[in-house]
Amino acid sequence: MIIKAVTAEADRVALEAESDADLINGKHYHNYYHFLFVIRDGQVREAKEYLDTKHVTDSFGDLLSTATAR
Repeated sequence: MIIKAVTAEADRVALEAESDADLINGKHYHNYYHFLFVIRDGQVREAKEYLDTKHVTDSFGDLLSTATAR
């Protein structure tokens, strides 16, 4: 993952990231992410991740079905 931008305000940190990879099934995976962290007392108290889940399924779907069949 490549971090593109980070914004911090009060107890929240927002992070934009991008991934880019060639998969073993021959597909190319390129996705964008947004992470939101809530920090309190020096610890991560909440974490949320947003991404294109359909792209994940389209890219990794055949790999996941093979892994769960074992």
